[in-house]
Amino acid sequence: LDNTYRPRIEWANIKYQVTPELAVRVGRIALPVFLTADYRKVGYAYPWVRPPVEGYNVLPVTSSDGIDATLRWDLGPVRNASQVFYGHSAVALIAPLHVYGRGGVGISNTSDWGALSVRANMISAEISSDIAVDLFDGFNAFGPAGQALTRRYAMDHKRMTLANIGVNYDPGNWFVMAEAGRTVSHSFLGATRNVYVSAGWRWKSLTPYATWARVRGVGPTLDPGLPAAALPPALVPTAAMLNAGLNTLLIRIPQQTSV
Repeated sequence: LDNTYRPRIEWANIKYQVTPELAVRVGRIALPVFLTADYRKVGYAYPWVRPPVEGYNVLPVTSSDGIDATLRWDLGPVRNASQVFYGHSAVALIAPLHVYGRGGVGISNTSDWGALSVRANMISAEISSDIAVDLFDGFNAFGPAGQALTRRYAMDHKRMTLANIGVNYDPGNWFVMAEAGRTVSHSFLGATRNVYVSAGWRWKSLTPYATWARVRGVGPTLDPGLPAAALPPALVPTAAMLNAGLNTLLIRIPQQTSV
């Protein structure tokens, strides 16, 4: 965002194979979210130029420092891998702005049956951020009305939950895949629903593909903010500036469809 490049370690952990089916890891672990969770930072491993942003950009953090356990088990011809994890994370945006995730807990299950793969997961974490701290300090100065807006929209120890399910059928020469998800943040990030469907055909080293994707905010993307009509005239310009700043945040809740 600020035209600089800073490498960041996504994976750094110690793994202990308790049994042939059960493994435990401690350290920095990539969050097991989305179909491409295991390689979403490795661009040549998926068929697109990039994953659909309508789904893959809804999660502000992609790894956590903590512990996880993965159990592999069979159900008839279906091979399953079930994972539970717990950890914390922090992502630097533009100095001094950060996004912090604390007490992240989640579960993920991947089922493979021949060419068919299904991955379902849910993650919940307490998120905080330096973003717009001054804005919400300004709201707090306006008493109960402003403090209510801060409680509703500030990203300050708010519980964020993401649920996602993805299906991929890939017999080799062609593939069809789709994912759908829902996020709830109780902050200015809002709540969203997202979905995409993608299909492609492999011909030698060429893979033409088509993708349709959509993300929509669930809830308002504008808020009237402080009631300017009820304020003393001297405070109206400040209230209007704060209201405009809040709506600048809310209007960024993703709303788009792409083909």
